[in-house]
Amino acid sequence: MSRSGLRTCVGLALLAVAGTLGCKDRPQDPSDRLAARLARGTIAFVGLGPRDPLWPVLKASAERYDREMCMLHVQYLCPRGDSTQDQIDLLKSLTDRSLRGVCVQLDNVPALHPALRDLYDRGIVIVSMIKPAPQEIRVAHIGFDETAVGEALAEAAVETIGEQGSLMLLHAGTRDPVYALRLAGFDNAIRRHRKIEVLAEIDCRMDAFDARKEIKERFERFPRLSCWVALDDWPLRGVSLADRPIPVGCQLVTFGGYPDQWPHIRNGTCPVVVAANYRELGTQALQACEIATQRISPHKILYQAPLRTVHMRNLDAYIHDWTQWLQVESPAGPGISTIHPADVAPPLALGDPANR
Repeated sequence: MSRSGLRTCVGLALLAVAGTLGCKDRPQDPSDRLAARLARGTIAFVGLGPRDPLWPVLKASAERYDREMCMLHVQYLCPRGDSTQDQIDLLKSLTDRSLRGVCVQLDNVPALHPALRDLYDRGIVIVSMIKPAPQEIRVAHIGFDETAVGEALAEAAVETIGEQGSLMLLHAGTRDPVYALRLAGFDNAIRRHRKIEVLAEIDCRMDAFDARKEIKERFERFPRLSCWVALDDWPLRGVSLADRPIPVGCQLVTFGGYPDQWPHIRNGTCPVVVAANYRELGTQALQACEIATQRISPHKILYQAPLRTVHMRNLDAYIHDWTQWLQVESPAGPGISTIHPADVAPPLALGDPANR
């Protein structure tokens, strides 16, 4: 079967299963419905931290599916702080015997692996979001085509500086399962533009301070430099717009499209940002987790959100979309879908070549 055909078949199968689960007779009284859900088990939907810009979007997306379709009880949990240890402590606190599955947004995967492994060994279904948990312990991953992210960043750089110019790249080495794919995608795409000169590729070790330091020092030494590209938004993290993280006259192309990046897009510091249609991430994660707890689908699922680029000219439209993604109640009313086709990509089965 072709790759596109497999995507379609798996997507239809998931929709059919979700429809079966959603069409069961449900108690009309809210307290009865809650009791019925608790009896079936609990799914923990776990964020990265209170300051993470994607947490409100992920939570709202999951709540839309939860309110209309989910047959299990869902707990929305976010660590008290933004450190990796805060998230580890939260995962270790999930000792309720009713727990059937965990949807968890990941960042520092190696540090979180022991806590995730403990959950897996207890028979808990694990669905990772944004960064992938090890394939052997997860039933699904909800995120992005990371190679395509790198390719999109290369094309965004070309859009920024034209077909002739110079740039420097901030990356995170060749071993990280996410950033290694972005780096490979960037390198392959930028080679197609032979008049673009990559002056340096620098490993900033995912450290925001080091990323800003590299930009400042090299920008002063290379005045002909056209722009910087960062495989993630490290240079912008932990600073306010007033702090001016990027030197005047320097342009940065990066990933995200998060609210704290909007002023940088509007003032031209970040002329092009690669983002994604984040609307369905939470829905896809919760749906995949519920299906896996029912042991209905034998497939491991990979959902990759469609990418989009954000510029000054389409920033207002993107902000409008982001506002809609935060809404739990559909603007069209309960039970009426307002999903645009571009917001949804079909899930992929584990055997698909795209699921690496």
